[in-house]
Amino acid sequence: MNSDILNFFYNNKIVIFIVFAAIVLVLCAIKYFFENIKKEKIQKAISKYLSNDVVENVVKNASNIAPGGKREDVSVLFADIRNFTKISESLDANITTTILNEYFSAMMPIIEEHNGVLNKFLGDAVLVIFGTSKKSNNHALDAINCASKMLRKIKHLQDKWLDEGKPKIDIGIGISSGDAFIGNIGSKDRLEYTVIGDTVNTASRIENYNKVYNTNFLIAPSTYQRVKPFVDVITINNVMIRGKASKMNIYEVVRLKK
Repeated sequence: MNSDILNFFYNNKIVIFIVFAAIVLVLCAIKYFFENIKKEKIQKAISKYLSNDVVENVVKNASNIAPGGKREDVSVLFADIRNFTKISESLDANITTTILNEYFSAMMPIIEEHNGVLNKFLGDAVLVIFGTSKKSNNHALDAINCASKMLRKIKHLQDKWLDEGKPKIDIGIGISSGDAFIGNIGSKDRLEYTVIGDTVNTASRIENYNKVYNTNFLIAPSTYQRVKPFVDVITINNVMIRGKASKMNIYEVVRLKK
């Protein structure tokens, strides 16, 4: 009996090898399939905290993540909800959360549609970068179009919220264009993917002037020069921007030219 079994294996060793190899391949494929599912779930979970572009970059370079970055020509958009801290003090926490979630959920598709990368939430504000991982012919114009659509969207949300008995909230937007450092800041144990530099500071400080001039949409000269043929503006002369050596003009965008 034993000799018959040995003869069988000897005479059919090629067939047996093929069957064995096939089993190994199937098991490897199953393992690869479930590992990919796990990886996708993790990536999807992380993307709830970071933009898809940042997540994709982290996954792509997972074995080589370290502090560092590069300087790029970008446009930076700050959008801030007007007086939301004061408004939220009179609201139930659930209503506050509902309004913020609905607002951010409405803005995210607009940002992505116009090639923007959401860098971070800053309380009730957002910082968006244009011209980095998503290249375009005119990232300043992308930022302008994005801001215009965000402002139109907030008008729609205002009507909806008022119908629901919720407070009317408004937003202010500031945009600046120019050189900025983009990359990983921190230590080997804790990193943040961010953008820093004068372009970022200028966008933030210009956005704050919306409160001073009762406006919604202000841009820096660096942005205006890149989008001049596409916008109608009101010039606000000789504004002192903190961190700047001299006063500068800033521009309120009143409409986009068709």
